Amino acid sequence: MRRDMYGSSKPTILSTAAMFAVLVASLAWFLYSVQASMDKEAATSLASSATFGARYIKHHIYDLSDAVKADAMFIGRYDDMFSDETVGMLRQATISPKDERYSVITTAGIARSTDGFFADVSDTEYFKRAMRGVTASFAVSDSRYVHGLVFIIATPIVRNGRARGVLARSFYGSRIDDIFDIPAYDASGSFYIVENNGDVIVYPKGQPLGTYNDHSNVFDVTSKEESARSKSKEAIKKDMKDGMSGVFRFTYNGSAQLMYYAPIDINGWYIMSVVPYNALAFRYSGFTRA
Repeated sequence: MRRDMYGSSKPTILSTAAMFAVLVASLAWFLYSVQASMDKEAATSLASSATFGARYIKHHIYDLSDAVKADAMFIGRYDDMFSDETVGMLRQATISPKDERYSVITTAGIARSTDGFFADVSDTEYFKRAMRGVTASFAVSDSRYVHGLVFIIATPIVRNGRARGVLARSFYGSRIDDIFDIPAYDASGSFYIVENNGDVIVYPKGQPLGTYNDHSNVFDVTSKEESARSKSKEAIKKDMKDGMSGVFRFTYNGSAQLMYYAPIDINGWYIMSVVPYNALAFRYSGFTRA
């Protein structure tokens, strides 16, 4: 320390610099701690939203599957499952005839649908699985009759312990939206349904953030943002193969995004909730929108 002519002391340049360095380090640590806390709180909230969405879709599909099983038991009582009477009753059971249909399928794979089509579906996986006694749910991107996504639930028609055929119920158009329509976490966010290999099944056409498009793969689109708190793509791929959930931070068009992925427990499907990071940071920064 140096003293002036009045005997008071002044800090040296070195001590001033040290104090400034401590102040900067303390401020940096404080900002990092606040940021980490915000990240954790935002990720926890996003995880809760995505998990709710996964459960909602799962239970909705199970309810639909139970209805198809009941219809199959009813149809199985008829000697002629292909009759106009049988198909007519199924047609009346559809909620929205223009956006869904039933198909009665013989053991040979010949289907008659409630909208008047006949087709050979013997090569489809849902038919093969149903004939093996499995109630199967599948998403088909390209339909022979409908452009776009078709969601199919198929179950065996059994009589006296023997499979007599398969009953399939197909949903498309507005009915797809009914099944997979869950509120996004944030007005600027989106929900996606993907295969466990990352292929997109359902994407939010009407929502603001169209990060992924139909037929794309999430791992081809995203680029990992450098962050010690973000998982690598390979780690996420392993999580999804193992039925695990987690958070992924990535960039899209130069904007940071936060994504939470959670299993639906049907066909290896996953729900992905994607929200711009800035929207989450704003929400948990202590400020509120006007």
